[in-house]
Amino acid sequence: MARRGQRLEVCWQDLEGRCTAEVLHAPKTSGDPSSTWPPVHARVVRYLIQNVVGRPWADHLILMAAVLSARRLDVASVKHTLYNIHARFADIFPALDLAEVGEWNPDSHLVAYMRGDIAPDHSQYTRNLFLTRYRSTAKLVRSWFDALPDAEQQIYRPFVLPEVNMFLYEELSQSKQIVQQQRAQRKTETEAIVPHFADLRAEAHYRFNRLARLRQAYLQAITQVLPDRSNLPLDFSFDEGDPPQERMHCRLWDRRCFVLDPKHVAMYSPNTRGRARNKRENYADEHNEIFLELVKAERLSGDAPPEGFWFAELLTVGVVGSATYGGGNEQEVLKQRTWLRQWHHPVLCVRVGSKQASGDPRSLCSIHRFRKKRKRPLQVGHQS
Repeated sequence: MARRGQRLEVCWQDLEGRCTAEVLHAPKTSGDPSSTWPPVHARVVRYLIQNVVGRPWADHLILMAAVLSARRLDVASVKHTLYNIHARFADIFPALDLAEVGEWNPDSHLVAYMRGDIAPDHSQYTRNLFLTRYRSTAKLVRSWFDALPDAEQQIYRPFVLPEVNMFLYEELSQSKQIVQQQRAQRKTETEAIVPHFADLRAEAHYRFNRLARLRQAYLQAITQVLPDRSNLPLDFSFDEGDPPQERMHCRLWDRRCFVLDPKHVAMYSPNTRGRARNKRENYADEHNEIFLELVKAERLSGDAPPEGFWFAELLTVGVVGSATYGGGNEQEVLKQRTWLRQWHHPVLCVRVGSKQASGDPRSLCSIHRFRKKRKRPLQVGHQS
């Protein structure tokens, strides 16, 4: 039985009973028992089982997956094609009251979709992508179908999606307009950033050099760690600026000493503490990495507050990462939104805490989980 969070391994035979037998064992595909063709990848099979099975177009897309895989398309291309066609069918069929694929007529229904009569919220790019992928995939499956003997063509004809009329495709395709729009958009964005390029480059060099000095100080501190690591955690500091303006206070840990430290041990389960004490699994010697904690920045001259590192506030506010199952409350969500608005991130403001209105605490960023459950400092990336 798979552990929680693990994905079950699947294969093409797991579609047995979930689709028509003829589709599962289509000739000149991996399901053909009389020959060997490239198999359908488990990621594609999993997508079909979780999303497509049970839909009116399930047999058609399953056959499509088998044919595309037999033609040696890469896994990402096959899955993205299936996803695109499935998602658009899920929008178009209900809008047109289509109950089965036999009622689907691309020469008329695609016209309505491409003109915006269906799913008016879809972008021009989304519509054109569906048109392009549908046409190329239907054409490829038709080529496979035409190579079958007449007797097998009678069997598989109901599972082959109809092709788009070539002249209609030329009329509906908006590829040229989209390319022109994308070029214009890139030009506009480039023109907006060019006046600031020198400042951006200077800031990038400044940040790179600060990280380089941090890493150099870290590597020097590593040499002071004893072979048995009995002197961990190890505090050290280095000065920033010429002349020095700030002093960065840091600390070295390894995985075991961090978990077993009196200040942290209560945050870990008894099982985790036991593994750390007994040097097992993630806390075995081969996994017992040394990592760095940035403790604080101290100002050496003047009354201004220390600058520290630019990313520290991101971690403190908790806006790094995607939404997870971390804890939190409305005050934290409001603080995150306010901070993001100050930096002109309206999209992120919607994402952070967007479920909080309905009382769902899983809307907070992954940094909450990072801070509340792991309590592990910044890792620089060196193993002694």
